[in-house]
Amino acid sequence: MTSFEIYIDDERYQVPQVVFIMAGDRVAAAQAAVTMMHENRHYRGVELRRDDERIFAAGSFAKRPRAAWRDDEPRAC
Repeated sequence: MTSFEIYIDDERYQVPQVVFIMAGDRVAAAQAAVTMMHENRHYRGVELRRDDERIFAAGSFAKRPRAAWRDDEPRAC
């Protein structure tokens, strides 16, 4: 199992929430992130990361070329 971070864009807050999960691989972690987004009506987007690497983004985070809270991150993803 590998640890991943899921950043959540929640309409109720100005900064993303972070949730840590354990998953067997990136695909399982991405599926978990999407499931979380669909299960909460307040969640606008999710971003999956591991070791400071952006792996996957959906919803409002998919529209951004990089994480909104990190100015030093590369744009390519």
